[in-house]
Amino acid sequence: MVSESEKIISQVQKMELGNVFTFDDLIFNCSKSNVYKILKTLRNKNIIKIAYKGIYYKIQYSTVLIGRLLPPNLYDV
Repeated sequence: MVSESEKIISQVQKMELGNVFTFDDLIFNCSKSNVYKILKTLRNKNIIKIAYKGIYYKIQYSTVLIGRLLPPNLYDV
């Protein structure tokens, strides 16, 4: 059986690079505090970043400027 953390992680991994999302965009069956802990783990692993309070985005790196982190689309935020 798949754990809730694995479900949330797979949802984020299926997102396109640079995709902006909020807590409400995720599907989960656990407490909000557990989801925030999972999101914090993903931030520590440099998979997602915070665009603004409560708004996350999947990290995307530039192909031209190697290793340079691209910001999320301002209109999506």
